[in-house]
Amino acid sequence: MDVISPTTSWLDIILAIVQIFTLIALIIYVKKTWDMAVATEVSAKSSESTLQEMKETRDQEIAPYIVCYFEMKGHHIYLNIENVGKGLAKDIKFEFSPKIRSVGYDVSETPLIKNGIPSMPPNYKIQTFFDSSPRYLNSELPLTYNVKIIFYGGLGNKKRISEQIIDLEYIKGIHFISENRMHDLVKEVEKIRKVQEDILKNLENN
Repeated sequence: MDVISPTTSWLDIILAIVQIFTLIALIIYVKKTWDMAVATEVSAKSSESTLQEMKETRDQEIAPYIVCYFEMKGHHIYLNIENVGKGLAKDIKFEFSPKIRSVGYDVSETPLIKNGIPSMPPNYKIQTFFDSSPRYLNSELPLTYNVKIIFYGGLGNKKRISEQIIDLEYIKGIHFISENRMHDLVKEVEKIRKVQEDILKNLENN
């Protein structure tokens, strides 16, 4: 019959305690390592998001932006194409729905609209005569157009798409004054002003 000595018993107890503390330390180490890994991943994602935001902000600062709109000058309607962004726009193409027309010719078949524009620097505008307002309003042509503008520029010279609605609804019912009539109106106002001045002088003298 084997006899377990007190010394062996104490060694087993100490060994068991050491193993328990080792296991606890290992669990704590694994937990800390996991927390550090999670924190590193969160930090990496945050850094990536920050870099993406900085990239997008920088892109917006140097990106081109092409707009298309009608402009009234007296009885004349002009079609304007303008780069209101801060960078060079390249390979600009237009898609109008319905096809843009004026009285007498198909604007969508003009080289400007059909072939597009090779490039436009910032703050640059192309203005072309479209039609006269009385003639266009008396036609059966649409007053509203949807235009899709496709162009390239900015960081990486990436493709950009701008969709806009341009319309002439606002000119319905407006009575435009020609330049000659405006000049006559100014002359008449000047005559009235002189008459008023003469009346005031006569009153002061009396």
